[in-house]
Formats: sequence, structure tokens, C-alpha cells
Amino acid sequence: MNSPGRLLPQRMDTVMNRSFTLIELLIVVAIIGILAAIAVPNFLNAQVRAKVSRAKADIRTMENAVMMYMIDNNGRPIDCDDPGSGAYLGGLGCGTPQNGAPEDVKGVPEFSFAPIFMSFSQLRIFTTPIAYLSGTSLMDAFCSKCAITYNTRYSGSAKQPESFTFSSLGPDHLTGDWGFFFRPGGNPDGVQYDPSNGLTARGDIFVSNVFSDIDSNRSKTGRLSY
Repeated sequence: MNSPGRLLPQRMDTVMNRSFTLIELLIVVAIIGILAAIAVPNFLNAQVRAKVSRAKADIRTMENAVMMYMIDNNGRPIDCDDPGSGAYLGGLGCGTPQNGAPEDVKGVPEFSFAPIFMSFSQLRIFTTPIAYLSGTSLMDAFCSKCAITYNTRYSGSAKQPESFTFSSLGPDHLTGDWGFFFRPGGNPDGVQYDPSNGLTARGDIFVSNVFSDIDSNRSKTGRLSY
């Protein structure tokens, strides 16, 4: 009969024979690396697609807010104050010192952290004094401290804005692709983000509602969108 002391080396040999070899460990590590290389890009792509869907949904919500504003006010909203407003609501180039507007853009609080034309103050017309929009729908999905851009365009003879545009930065995180509204002399229809060009392709996600266009010699009017 074998004593327990004689069985110990035999058991250790069995355990050692059951352990992984270096080759087996390298194979396992290689398989994990391949799976990670496949999974991580798919996860990031899913995030981009989700943000694109959110930006489009938020822009549709904002368009509905414009329609409600127009019904209530008998006119199209501009991108900060109504002309002659008794109170400054925010934004660049709006208001007067008499109704509380700062004399310099540095006096607009949002511009201390948000790029120009990305200010939440431009959208206050939809939240003050009547809340046509909730605060969460103002956020740009592709910019953590920015609002979706709202911009209106006037010609010299227009009594109301000739057009308005809502736009998100898009996956490239760059602005300036929404046509003549921001880049005179550029593509008048803008560069619309298209995922078929790559998930991080150049272009903004935007909707432009063009009622007329006297100054830029464009032929298209109506709703220009994704």
C-alpha cells in the first residue's frame, strides 16, 4: 500500500501535465486579439449610428417647434431675438444694450465654452418665455458642450427670414458644411453627411427650410434635408 508521501510527486506530475503550454497561451491571446479587433470597431460604429439617429430625431423635433412658434407668433423665428424684443434672449448680433445685450461677443456666456454658432443662446427663442423645446433636445449629439445650430438668413429687403437651418456637427465634429447659410461662395446646398462615404465622413447633419432666396441666386427653395 502506497503511503501519502509517495503519491504526492505523482499528483504534481499530473497537474503539470494538465497545464497550458506557452504555444497554447499564445494561441488564446491571438484569438482574443482577433475578436477584439472585430468587436471594437463594430461597437464604435454602432455608437456613431446611434448619434446620427438622435441628431436627426432632435432636428425633426426642432422643426416641429418652429411650426408651433409660427402658429403662435404669426411669423418665422430668427436665431436669437425677435426684432424689437423688449428682452435680450442671447446670441450674436441680436438685441441692443438697451434691452440687455452685451456690446461684445465675449459677454455672451455660452461662447466661453462653445464655438461660435454653436451657442445655446440662439435657441432660447424656443424656450423663453414659452417652452416649445425641452433642454435635452437642444444638445448636439456630437458635441458635449454645444447646442444644435439654429441659423436664419435675411436678405436686405426681407421682412422675415428667408430661410432657417438646424444642423449638427456630424461625426467629423467640424462645422461649416451647411451651405451658403455659413459659407458664402461655397456649395450653396452644403455638404450633407452621408454614411455611405464612411461613418466619419465630412459633412453636417442639417435641414434647411428655404422660403425664398433673393441674395445668393439659388434656384432651390423648400425643405432641403438628409
